[in-house]
Amino acid sequence: MRQMMAALAVAVLLIGCTEEEPTYEFVLESFDKVEGPTVTAALDHFKTACPDLFRSWADVDRAVVKRGDSSLNYTGETFGWTREIWVEVKISDRPDHLRTAGGHTLFYILGTGKQPGMVIQKDVSARACGIEPAGGGSDTFVPDDGFEMLADLRS
Repeated sequence: MRQMMAALAVAVLLIGCTEEEPTYEFVLESFDKVEGPTVTAALDHFKTACPDLFRSWADVDRAVVKRGDSSLNYTGETFGWTREIWVEVKISDRPDHLRTAGGHTLFYILGTGKQPGMVIQKDVSARACGIEPAGGGSDTFVPDDGFEMLADLRS
């Protein structure tokens, strides 16, 4: 029942408030009003962890943030994560800046626990951030204590 109610809770989050900085729009799925500030803080930090993506935000068609579940993912076992959010960013088919990512959906998992950080799925997602991918089909892990605020999310 709780999952059904959470799935119905959808909000749009706008980040960016200055004239020099564009507005970044995220659709939030399955978060309540109490968790909104925590998700906002995590996405603000994501901007610094993935700078190239945000510099090229005009190429983004849609961005969605979902509640992650580290018990369903290897992140709980591998990094000791207890809370995580999943970020999906759909790049337009004909981007001006992120040409190698055109038409792709980029996947990022932001989490906290024993080793807070960001798991980047797909090499193209890492490159879009300006991060060298792990390669070989492996996810890229970027340790980052800046995601510790995710511990405030409800499980």
